[in-house]
Amino acid sequence: MKIHIQQKHVILLAVCLIALGFLFSCKNAAEKAAEKFIEKSIERSSGEEVDIDYDDEKVVIETEEGKIEVDAGTKKWPAGIPSEVPEFDYGKIVGVTTNATDEIKGWTIVYSEVVKDATEKYNETLQSKGFKTQTVGVSGMGGTITAEKDNIVIGVYAGDGDASVSVQVK
Repeated sequence: MKIHIQQKHVILLAVCLIALGFLFSCKNAAEKAAEKFIEKSIERSSGEEVDIDYDDEKVVIETEEGKIEVDAGTKKWPAGIPSEVPEFDYGKIVGVTTNATDEIKGWTIVYSEVVKDATEKYNETLQSKGFKTQTVGVSGMGGTITAEKDNIVIGVYAGDGDASVSVQVK
């Protein structure tokens, strides 16, 4: 099973991620001005109407095609991830991004303090749960895992004490 990402989504996500740094540094009245500025910038680049809602450590971006939520305050495995996906518990969660369209629901969990053999351990866990995996190891530094089962695709990217785990459900 292959999940194709439209170029428009990639551009929108890139603009959103760049904007997040700007949003998290804003305060009070400047927050609303920043929201409007970023909304207009995204609307111009994507041609879609966009609504951004910024609250403390959480940013929600809604378009006609779906919703992206970035929550730097979330420090736990998202409850919405299907139960057949084993939790990656080899580091400390520092933030969660959730995205949803009509076709795909996804999560990206970002970690710090990840143990050196996390990819090997998680690969074994995934295989024991029936996932078909492909791995690329980087000697002593981490590596990547791509795993698939039914309508679920998992991507793990780990190295140098950090990692991100992406779960996509079609």
